[in-house]
Amino acid sequence: DIHGLARMAGASESTLLRAFKRELGCAPGAYWRMMRLDESVVLLESGRLTVSEVATRVGYENASAFAHAFQMRFGRSPSELLP
Repeated sequence: DIHGLARMAGASESTLLRAFKRELGCAPGAYWRMMRLDESVVLLESGRLTVSEVATRVGYENASAFAHAFQMRFGRSPSELLP
């Protein structure tokens, strides 16, 4: 969590959040979502898992929420990446 991370960094939460956004261009939550979705691309392209399995693997509670987030980020459905 942000509180623990700020404590470890020796900074206030607001200072940590500002630095994170300055360096990476987005808030930590948005960055985490982007990284999870980027990981899902690799998993989908491997062809070893279904869309539902990939959704679970990258932390989504259901395939529908995952598909919506994927569509918003990449402009296509996750099933389009399956081999």
